Amino acid sequence: MTPELPPGPKESALRQLLWQARDPVGYFEECRRRFGDVYTTRLPGMPAMVNFALPEAAKEIFANPGDSMWAGEANRPIEFLVGRHSLIRLDGQKHKRERKLMMPAVHGDRMASYGRQMRAITDDVVGRFRPGEVVDVQEAMQEITLRVILESVFGLPQGEGQERLHEVLVAFLELAMKPALTVAAILANGDRFRDFLARTWAPAVDRLLPLGRLANRLPWARIARTVRDLDALIYDEIAARRKTAAGRSDVMSMLIQAVDEEGQGLSDQELRDEMMVLLIGGHETTATTLTWSVAMALEHPHVLGAVREEYDRIFAGGFDPARIGELKYAEAVTKEALRIYPVAAAVVRRLKRAATIAGYALPEGVLVSPSIYHIQRDPRLWPDPLRFDPTRFIDKKPRPTEWLPFGGGVRTCLGMAFSLYEMKVVLSTVLHRAKLRLVDPVPRLSQRGILLGPAAPVRVAVDSLA
Repeated sequence: MTPELPPGPKESALRQLLWQARDPVGYFEECRRRFGDVYTTRLPGMPAMVNFALPEAAKEIFANPGDSMWAGEANRPIEFLVGRHSLIRLDGQKHKRERKLMMPAVHGDRMASYGRQMRAITDDVVGRFRPGEVVDVQEAMQEITLRVILESVFGLPQGEGQERLHEVLVAFLELAMKPALTVAAILANGDRFRDFLARTWAPAVDRLLPLGRLANRLPWARIARTVRDLDALIYDEIAARRKTAAGRSDVMSMLIQAVDEEGQGLSDQELRDEMMVLLIGGHETTATTLTWSVAMALEHPHVLGAVREEYDRIFAGGFDPARIGELKYAEAVTKEALRIYPVAAAVVRRLKRAATIAGYALPEGVLVSPSIYHIQRDPRLWPDPLRFDPTRFIDKKPRPTEWLPFGGGVRTCLGMAFSLYEMKVVLSTVLHRAKLRLVDPVPRLSQRGILLGPAAPVRVAVDSLA
């Protein structure tokens, strides 16, 4: 007899998808209010999902070695963005092989080599601020994080090549993060939808260009051409880099040179998909957390003062990449921002066989999800949970089942060390260089495509520059 699933919303899968896309926080809060710590939700074309607002459930799920709880299958909704061959979409032996190939290129020990580059890029962007102007923080952080990814991960120097990839990627993310496209990509099966847009629809739109504006009004015309152009740029760079990768230290070159025990490396399509993961994960998510971090520091003067004091003390003799690790308070600010404002609402696994989680007997095939949003805002775990308090992370290491913005277990995000390192460099540099003021109240948390982010721009006035 198939176990009965925990209760959940009675709305259809499509209506739940639209509700979640329109108001994710309202959706999560209403489900928690009506059904408690464990509830079942549904999305079109996906198995039922059992959501857990319980750290003990996260502990049991993260302890699984990946043999009976698969994350790759559960991550199908993001396939449109990252491709079917990306690490985030793989399971079993394929996942183990690819993770092992990628690990040396993004390991924490390599962070020191990127510190000076991160600082220089941040200096360049902040140096273009002008006293008296109003700056969109998200846009500034996106420029910084994308340049960091293009230069340190792709190994692209400033110039025409970097500018073209920058332009096309920004256009892709702007279009891909729209709720309508998110819904369409889920309904149309992710990577197949992307392939259709790039290989079939984009050429069809091109043939209609002589008709002028009519071509641009066709459904998905812009995203189709953008997907095609982005893929072409990445594949061209991979082809060129295969000839010059030896001796280079950027992540793309290291991945091209990586081989498994049988001497096999990553194919062009595997490389393309992994670079998309690094581009989106290292750019959009990091920029969003930095935006919240800047906003929270400006809203809480004692936090702003502590970040500046730490920077001035550590770098009193000038910036030294070897001392970036000492920026404990700046790192704590970003961790607290990730706690209250996670960029992902949950992590998900698919049961490959029946299991009991937190006392609930569940059948094979269902999705199980520790809720990052609920657990990290739970007053039973985090006293006064909506109070912004970076000292929660000073000389304290939270349990991985209570602070889980990077997932956990064998699926912990490979880019965690890179992201935390970059964010403390950027945050401390921005707040050291620029005296800023919030123009508007800090916005609420909302949906940005498949991610969570500010519901409105975070705008700041520039008072002065150091």
